[in-house]
Amino acid sequence: AAVVGAETTPLVAYLAGFGLVQMAIAGGIALGAARIWNIIDAEALQPRLAGAVVAGVGLAFLV
Repeated sequence: AAVVGAETTPLVAYLAGFGLVQMAIAGGIALGAARIWNIIDAEALQPRLAGAVVAGVGLAFLV
């Protein structure tokens, strides 16, 4: 509703900023995951992944 009739320049600037923030968040998560992946061996990673799945299912039911 607020986008209808809005000027093009502020709308493009907002979308560009939003996209850059999303890319920065995704890049930070990717770098963190890569570091964790290189530090932890496969045997230690399996219980952590199982815990993450359980936490994700619990969070899905909570919300």
